[in-house]
Amino acid sequence: MQDDSMQNSTTTTTDAASTDTTTDTTTTTTAPADDLATLFAPEEVTAKREAVAATKAEETRRAALTDEERTAEDKTAADAKTAEEAAKAIPEKYEFKTPEGMELDAELLAETEPLFKELGLTQEKAQQVIDLYTQKVLPAVEKQKLGQWNAITDGWQKEIKANKEIALGAEGNSTDGVRLINTLLNAEEAKRFKEEAKSYSFGANYSLNLLLARAATHFKEDGSFKPENSNSGATKGIAERMFPGLPLT
Repeated sequence: MQDDSMQNSTTTTTDAASTDTTTDTTTTTTAPADDLATLFAPEEVTAKREAVAATKAEETRRAALTDEERTAEDKTAADAKTAEEAAKAIPEKYEFKTPEGMELDAELLAETEPLFKELGLTQEKAQQVIDLYTQKVLPAVEKQKLGQWNAITDGWQKEIKANKEIALGAEGNSTDGVRLINTLLNAEEAKRFKEEAKSYSFGANYSLNLLLARAATHFKEDGSFKPENSNSGATKGIAERMFPGLPLT
């Protein structure tokens, strides 16, 4: 009887051991939780493996360098990082570049820079704003102003052509006006007057051309005044001759 009990006990123990073994085997054949394929998409797995490979390759490359070469590389990297941080910082004072021949208004900058700082603009971002102004906004404004001025001068030209008092030469200039200028001014003065009239467009002004045309009728070719009434014998001043009937007092 004792032998049977011992035999049964042995059998039970063996069965339990077998059960434990089976359980352990089942546990060890389960896929590990940190397997990349179970945690990430295929493209993410590829990217991570490539990153690991690149890191190992860089470590291998750095290991092959001399101490001096590694020191030089470290300094270059540190300088680059410092420059990057400086580029992201808000400068104490902005330094702007403008197209050749253009200067930014000092008073406008004095008002603009505090706003740039308030907005947290870096030097690079602030320069982009200035570039937009100088390369896009300002030319557009100038073009609009030029268009408005051209519309004014075109209107003057139409009035000049419509007024028979103003005789025009081949180049569209008032012939009487040119004669008067050449009469009253010396050669250098007349040249300057014509250049300035062209540069500043006041030579196209209708009222000025009308004034010159009427004033020219009071002068002879030699520059002397024409008597208003040859039979009166009256002597009149220059202003009275040029502007008859105009109250002078």
